[in-house]
Amino acid sequence: MAEFIPGRIDHHGLQVVLLAASLAAITGEERVWNGIIAAFAASASLVIGLEAAPYYVVIALWLVGRWALNGARHHSMMLGFAGGMAFFLAAMYLSTVPPSDWARATYDEAGRGHLSIIVCTAAVLTVLASKADLSTPTRLKILVFVSAVGAALVLTFPEVVRPPYNEVDPLMQRLWIDNIIETKSFADVWNTSPFEAIAGIQTPIFLILALAILAFSGTKKDLSILLALLVIVGLGLRIWQYRGGAIASVSLIIASGWVLAAAWKKWREGGGVIPFAMSLVLLNGSILTSVAMIKERKTETAKLADNAKDTSCEKQLAAASLNTFPAGLVLAPIGLSGPILVRSHHSVVTASNHRNYEPNRKAFLAFLAEPDSARRQISALKIDYVLFCRNGETGILVDEARNGLANVLSRGETPDWLTLVQRPKIGTLRFYRVKPAR
Repeated sequence: MAEFIPGRIDHHGLQVVLLAASLAAITGEERVWNGIIAAFAASASLVIGLEAAPYYVVIALWLVGRWALNGARHHSMMLGFAGGMAFFLAAMYLSTVPPSDWARATYDEAGRGHLSIIVCTAAVLTVLASKADLSTPTRLKILVFVSAVGAALVLTFPEVVRPPYNEVDPLMQRLWIDNIIETKSFADVWNTSPFEAIAGIQTPIFLILALAILAFSGTKKDLSILLALLVIVGLGLRIWQYRGGAIASVSLIIASGWVLAAAWKKWREGGGVIPFAMSLVLLNGSILTSVAMIKERKTETAKLADNAKDTSCEKQLAAASLNTFPAGLVLAPIGLSGPILVRSHHSVVTASNHRNYEPNRKAFLAFLAEPDSARRQISALKIDYVLFCRNGETGILVDEARNGLANVLSRGETPDWLTLVQRPKIGTLRFYRVKPAR
């Protein structure tokens, strides 16, 4: 899985593990402790980020729905999960977020709205559903009441249903967010490569059909329904934005294992090898991806911040000797900041995460400004070095401002307040020292 490539440090990897832990707990024995364990993992994941939030909504609805319809048989786990969410999320949030941020509206991390909605509805459900012997009408009334409380809180905190990049201003949205691969939709990928677009959704579509067949046949109906709902959510997120694919991999892998196990069992019981063989073929998403690579030429999308040219810049950076210069703060394209941190002792302004929005914005404005103005901005940021390399990201900046610093550097010109201290024999990478202010 891409999230666990050696050397990759990303919050999605931890969210993948925590979602898998939650699923392992709730699909185990009907015990209160399994519900508590699932709630602990869910709370930790939500405090890290909201990428997995839609999956936890499905898990919560599945647990509560089973309890509302079937009663005491599913009471313990549901109560453990509800009580755990009320306690753990509040405790983790209050212990990791400074009090100055408690009233701040957030869009891609747990904030006041998410905390209020989840903790309040979970606490109300825990209190009202504490007894195991409630009648079905009473359980359904509790469910309706808790849903009404949640809906009222959503109206009170509308930020919880707004896009994750809502706080990014229009300029950065256009120049940065709209040009990174994780924000591309299914339609964007389709316009570039229909085969690749279909390859990305063929596995979840097959899984949904297979899980529906298993559910209707009575093969662990509850589990099949849960996995189908999770796969549907993952498919929807993937169609909306590419970034949904990272967390979706958990439900896809677990659901694929379940479908293959069921098909294997049917084969061993004399049901024929065809269902198992078809499952092996249809669940192998790499087949259609390979066809896409053969059938269609990969066209360069010049305005993607991580296109093939970025790889060239990373290779040039790997060959550079930045450590021969005293440690300092480097102004560099967002996509190259990570490699600079890994390969040198320098610090960077930018980072490939929209939570680093304000420093990234200042960096972009400096690259877009005319050299004299850029010098003042760079001086205010106390920057020691400027690194420039022509790639998809800097190409956008070059095209945006004809007289901007990025355009000047791309033409090979050096403003009088910069000193070119390193450049490769082949390539566009340039490393400049900022001259001290007079």
